[in-house]
Amino acid sequence: MRRFAENCWIFSVFIIWTALVLPLGWCFVLVGRGVHWEGGTHVIRIASYRYAQVLWFLLSPVLPVHVVNGTEARRHAPCIIVANHQSFLDLFLFGKQANTNFCYLSKSWPYTKLFFYAPMMRYAEYIDVEALPPDKVEQKCRALLKKGVSLVIFPEGQRTRNGTLGAFHTGAFRIACAANVPVVPMVIFNSGAVFPVGGKSFTPQPLRLELKPAIFPQDFANEPLPHRAMMRATRECFVQALQPTTTEVTHA
Repeated sequence: MRRFAENCWIFSVFIIWTALVLPLGWCFVLVGRGVHWEGGTHVIRIASYRYAQVLWFLLSPVLPVHVVNGTEARRHAPCIIVANHQSFLDLFLFGKQANTNFCYLSKSWPYTKLFFYAPMMRYAEYIDVEALPPDKVEQKCRALLKKGVSLVIFPEGQRTRNGTLGAFHTGAFRIACAANVPVVPMVIFNSGAVFPVGGKSFTPQPLRLELKPAIFPQDFANEPLPHRAMMRATRECFVQALQPTTTEVTHA
């Protein structure tokens, strides 16, 4: 009975809070595009961050989130925040760290399955990596970083289905080295246990975010392939943080 009540609260918060905010977001996007407001993309990113902040405040009685070193990405902005990916909840958990000006890089599924968010995501300059060739993705990323916008990337490329940490793709680290910006690892604990891939209900329990010290591309400048060395060091940071629940896999 308790779990049923907690699930009712979680689903109600998601539905009601989103239903209240979305019409305002759609109106903002229409007006911003209509008047060609250059600063509108920054404002919508901040608004999306605040939406997530309030969401977690409302969910905190049943889904408390403990954050460690939450200011790391803000201190090193613009940077690339990389996170392990266990659940759709991970998209909202970035509202618990302190960097407010960031863009997500994701596959196309959030633009279809979360289609009601899609107008705001596009206006905020989030990047659908499946809709563009790799060179265009890197071009957009470097332009955003140059404007002071941080990037959020899940280097596994997809959510884990068994709780283990997958192999990392090199894209985030290639961009970091090319743009000479740091990577900040954000380790997410328990989101997959709360709502796994394919889940139909929540299993409420505490969540935890831990932002690790920034990793700088210049530390790998003498390596034959600096971006791959940076990737290996970053992944090892996740492996160590997630042990003993995560086992290492061979890099692709």
